Amino acid sequence: MRSFAAAARAENLAAPQGATQQVGSSKVTGWVRYYDQQRDLIRALKASGFDVWIVSASPEPVVDVWARGVGVEADRALGIRNTTEHGRLTSHLKGCGGVRDGEDRMITYIDGKRCWINQEIFGVRGPAAERVQPADRRQVFAAGDSDTDISFLRDATGLRLVLNRNKNELMCRAYDNGDGRWLVNPMFIEPKKRKTAAYPCATTGYTAPDGTAAPVRRTDGSIVPDQQDTVY
Repeated sequence: MRSFAAAARAENLAAPQGATQQVGSSKVTGWVRYYDQQRDLIRALKASGFDVWIVSASPEPVVDVWARGVGVEADRALGIRNTTEHGRLTSHLKGCGGVRDGEDRMITYIDGKRCWINQEIFGVRGPAAERVQPADRRQVFAAGDSDTDISFLRDATGLRLVLNRNKNELMCRAYDNGDGRWLVNPMFIEPKKRKTAAYPCATTGYTAPDGTAAPVRRTDGSIVPDQQDTVY
């Protein structure tokens, strides 16, 4: 799996920006790039004594290969982990917190990122790994670009960096900046255009677990007002 990921990485890094590729009956993006700014940030954090990890909802053997390209070793990369049987990967998933191996309902995604960070980085075991930990057992800095990153971003005690991909809930929380610890930056390659309408934080910015739209709420239950795209 790692060699397959390495070959795909090499092919897509070598392809010109804007290239496409045929997958089944669809044309999809056929190029990829690392952000130079991402490498610079990781180097700066490491030089300042931070323990830098990558946490992704991609298969861990793939994450391992891509992480090395920004100077993060495989033992500092977390992704979706499959169980093994007789030395082979199975179609079932490793569990976290109170979820046992093979139950297939806890991956490094949304609240699962919190669980895996608590379990693998901070050594919290059992159901407690699924809960927000005391400040001295949480990450100081976190960065993300998706609504699915919100749990582990909010857990960060120092700063939270958000790359703006026009994701409603994420941008509502980042621009609301209730505790003064959120940083917003446009994408570095082909950035999304500035959103002309306000983010619908007060009405439909949050997607509930059952898929329905709802207002974005702060920890105290108050509703986040609609937010303008101001980072540009």
